[in-house]
Amino acid sequence: EIRKANLDRILEIFGYGPLRLSFREYAPLKLVVLPEVFMQGWNDNPAPYSNIFTKVAKDMAIRIPGEETELLAEQAKKFKTYIAGSAHEVIPEISTEYAFNSAFIIAPSGEVVYKRHKYCPYLPYSGRDDVSPHDVWDKYLEVMDGKYGRKKGDTLSCLFPVIETDIGKLGYLICNEAFYPEHSRALGLQGCEVMIRSSGVAEPDGSPPQQLWEISNRAHAAFNTMYVVACAPGTLYVKGNPANAYPGNSMVVDFHGAIIQEAPYPGEPVTAAQFSIDAVRRRR
Repeated sequence: EIRKANLDRILEIFGYGPLRLSFREYAPLKLVVLPEVFMQGWNDNPAPYSNIFTKVAKDMAIRIPGEETELLAEQAKKFKTYIAGSAHEVIPEISTEYAFNSAFIIAPSGEVVYKRHKYCPYLPYSGRDDVSPHDVWDKYLEVMDGKYGRKKGDTLSCLFPVIETDIGKLGYLICNEAFYPEHSRALGLQGCEVMIRSSGVAEPDGSPPQQLWEISNRAHAAFNTMYVVACAPGTLYVKGNPANAYPGNSMVVDFHGAIIQEAPYPGEPVTAAQFSIDAVRRRR
């Protein structure tokens, strides 16, 4: 029910971007980025199962592609745009007893063209609810090799794929992964031009004086000469949480590390920016 309500809300407001924002820059909408696990949220209560991994796999996770991504694919085709997001995903070829935090990209054709799985879950969180590829290394490499943007037989590409599209070379990090320089470097070494980051960043990391969210986004962009499109949740309704536990502050950063657009507040915003792949290629 939570997944359905959240996904329905995304679909309800989807047209706001192309109809209200894209014309302001005299450019069509080409890429939509959604927050981390925007359909399902997180879970730290295993009941009625013995562990959280099974709870997420059985009660929360989806298949990608599947019913939910098909609904997003309709919007991708309607607005001729790429859609990027993150979801708890079960991969039956690996296991149905645990899930991965999956970053996915849907092309304007409606096809899921890219998937990668969160390599570095937020370990301090007591309710770690997804498995890392590192936990099931051999099986993961066997099943995912050469699929969804990966180069066959290339371990780096298997764990940190970069896909070439008509809007540039796209790579993806999920939340906590982008607090480490090695992960964006893995994308940059493969030519990534636009790093997407879906996040669930919470306070105090998102606001002064720490500002780890902004610092890391700008650093990845500047050190790798690439754009960063970073989307964070503006509100997360959880019993016991303060209303603004999640500060929002979604942003687009250019390849010099300058913020070219942001929504610097919590809540439910939609924002947009224009960027040029030709410019980053000339700079490189």
